Amino acid sequence: MTSRFDVGAGRGTCGSAPRSVGGPRGARLAFLALFLAACAGKEKDEPPPPPQHFPNVELRRPGFRLLHPENWTIDAGVQGYDPDRFFFLDGPDGATVAFMLLDEAAEPPQLAATMVRDHGLVEAHETPFTTWGRYEGTGVDVHGKNEAGVPAGMRIFAWSGPQRSFLVAESYVDYAYAGARAGFEAIELSFALTGTEERWPDVALGTPVEDTDERLLVRSGFELRFPDTWKVDAGAPGYDADRFFTLVTPYASSWMVVQMLEGELDAGAVLEEARAGLAPILEVTRSEEPFDRWGRFAGHGVELKGDVGGLAATLRVFAHAAPGRALLVTEFYYDELKDELEPGFRGVAASFQLRG
Repeated sequence: MTSRFDVGAGRGTCGSAPRSVGGPRGARLAFLALFLAACAGKEKDEPPPPPQHFPNVELRRPGFRLLHPENWTIDAGVQGYDPDRFFFLDGPDGATVAFMLLDEAAEPPQLAATMVRDHGLVEAHETPFTTWGRYEGTGVDVHGKNEAGVPAGMRIFAWSGPQRSFLVAESYVDYAYAGARAGFEAIELSFALTGTEERWPDVALGTPVEDTDERLLVRSGFELRFPDTWKVDAGAPGYDADRFFTLVTPYASSWMVVQMLEGELDAGAVLEEARAGLAPILEVTRSEEPFDRWGRFAGHGVELKGDVGGLAATLRVFAHAAPGRALLVTEFYYDELKDELEPGFRGVAASFQLRG
């Protein structure tokens, strides 16, 4: 039996017979048989191109919701495909995230063990973990080589509540992981079963991104990355994780404020109103220069240079209008810190995406 979890290059084996995983067995065993048998390797001979950025889109079903990059697709042709209970999200260069959702309780260790026994990797070593996104359960990170000898990995995670359970498996080849990482992160951090936790993922203070010096902030209306030496000031007056918050740099006197405004608004008018309110920040204004882009967004912006307490400083304000809402961003830093802080400001701008 060929394996759809052969993780990219070459082909491996997920297994040929379903096993009991505890609890009510009928539907679960049927799903597990499909889960193990629905694999079909995708051979890749050439290294992938450098990673590209793709905006995320929402997948919402009656029982769950998640975000995934628009270059990831659902494989509706896989054996046993069910958009609510059994499906594969296919990413670049053979990367996949597979879901099996059950309308009954399960034993997570046994559920995960079924996949661990059939991952199809050789020379494999396993590392346990307990958290996937917002869920606490049983996870195993498996790394080895597929049958083509290509270094590859699979992360398997199982969770169960009183009436529902799920099994998820992420698979990849090492050389293509960089191009798939953003997809794995978006799917994991955004996945939510409806009814168990209706609110959007509570990562208001930023979730650490593995092997980087960044944190990922995901909310229902937007997402962004910021340096892990920065922080969200949740104690600031008016703090609202979805509408108004401050990112503070390692130098508390230099910061970025992000504000989401509701309604049909004009970016130019939003900018002028904000500028008037921010005017007292600079004690002396020496120059001003308009700009029309912040990250991927077009709009109206102004960069003001002047003095604060006798020190040269820069204040940047930008507004972008979208249907039903507007984005307002304010950046402030002392010029002597520009070389150190500007990469962080630019990184936030480059990663910022509107959602919904």
